[in-house]
Amino acid sequence: MAIQYGKTVVKFIDMVSVEDTETLWQWMQQHPGGKINLAKCQHLHTSILQLLVLAKPTISAWPQDVVFKNVLQMCLAAPVSDATSTAAADASTAAVTQAENDAHAGNWH
Repeated sequence: MAIQYGKTVVKFIDMVSVEDTETLWQWMQQHPGGKINLAKCQHLHTSILQLLVLAKPTISAWPQDVVFKNVLQMCLAAPVSDATSTAAADASTAAVTQAENDAHAGNWH
């Protein structure tokens, strides 16, 4: 399962899909102070991201992948957590820009 539900913390594991959205929303409503642990998350569906943006839960741990972490922090308006993240944020911004350019040019791999 891509999400492990605890009493106070939800852990995202590997890839979190659209199918997890409704159950996560129900858990968040039942646990208004609940936290989200993204440490082992490698990918999440945009519906999950939209839910996180809407609900604004506390993130107890960010993904290990620096670029993914920084993109999520930007989307969720979280502060960048360390000095090395500034360079990583620049790299993730460049990666997003390149992905947008590739999408417009039809260069998806």
